[in-house]
Amino acid sequence: MGPMQRALRCGNPKEEPMTLYFRLLIILLKIWLGPKKHPLDASVTHFRALPTDCDLNLHVTSSRYIEFMDAATIHFMGQVGILGKLLRRRCFPFNAAHDLTYIRPIKPFEKFSVTTRVVTWDDKYGYKEHRFEVDGELRAIGMARAVVVCRGAVVSMGEIAALTGEDLAAPHAPETVLKWKDLLQAKKTPTSQYRPEPTSDFVFY
Repeated sequence: MGPMQRALRCGNPKEEPMTLYFRLLIILLKIWLGPKKHPLDASVTHFRALPTDCDLNLHVTSSRYIEFMDAATIHFMGQVGILGKLLRRRCFPFNAAHDLTYIRPIKPFEKFSVTTRVVTWDDKYGYKEHRFEVDGELRAIGMARAVVVCRGAVVSMGEIAALTGEDLAAPHAPETVLKWKDLLQAKKTPTSQYRPEPTSDFVFY
């Protein structure tokens, strides 16, 4: 599921649909009224943690971080001027992989920011970093690998970069991204040491 599809969905009864729509509306207003950015600049999106974002431990639940990353991605795409162009072409970004590191919890009603920036890209994937901060204190770091699909076909990141109207070259990939790419590739190959456990007739419900 891509960022725009996730932001618009409201089929989960455990979620508050109006909260998702309200956040999306605020982001669209910020895109409309706010300044444009260069594609390699950082984009900052502000949120407040609501009780519906939190679990029984009274902090933002892990699944919500991905939704905040998706919302921040929509804000970023709007600021660099490609959101409308993608929608008109019926192109949608989809997240192929996520990685999240939790440092300190975000508590109910705390204001926090998500700083989004493009780290690099290759022919197929774009790599983004999302930094969650409360009053300048780092609370979590997220990485996402995204692909853009247009009418059922994957669009190269070079074509997406051209939509910005800027003459862009992919930044040098940092070691963290290179190692993450190697890990994602390695996970596709079953390990020879893996042996499935014997099955039993007992069914767990």
